[in-house]
Amino acid sequence: METMLSNIGGNDDHNSKITRRILFLLEGEWLGNRVFFDEVLTALLGKYVRENITSHQFALFLLNDIIRYYRTICVDFEFKTVQDTNPKPWGTRNVKLVFSRKLLYFSGILVVAETAQRSYSKKIKIMKNLLSIPVIDRIIAVCGPRSLQALELYDHFLE
Repeated sequence: METMLSNIGGNDDHNSKITRRILFLLEGEWLGNRVFFDEVLTALLGKYVRENITSHQFALFLLNDIIRYYRTICVDFEFKTVQDTNPKPWGTRNVKLVFSRKLLYFSGILVVAETAQRSYSKKIKIMKNLLSIPVIDRIIAVCGPRSLQALELYDHFLE
């Protein structure tokens, strides 16, 4: 837990650490100890959103880290498919990046956007609630029926 909560954005915040932290937030699920999972989630959100944040402010630290995670996987994609001495197959990696990671990224941006014009405690509550549901459900919860056509096309693609 301490590894995930320390040096966010610091010199020791390497790709693997960013990835673990953001994936914990955006698609983490408790398996055996819900109380511990919730404690870590609360502590992590506390690192990203300070109590002195105003209602009109976005959780920019979290938003920037989600964006940084996505940039990281895009750069790693280039390395792993082209520049590595033993490149990985492009097609499989592209499908993973283009679809699942973009949905995850988009859902993270939606979580932050959904906290606009909310108090600190409401921001935290909204984030915890939205981050506790699967990505597709999160998108539907925020975007409502407008998201259904895009999600149906995604479902058709996966078939």
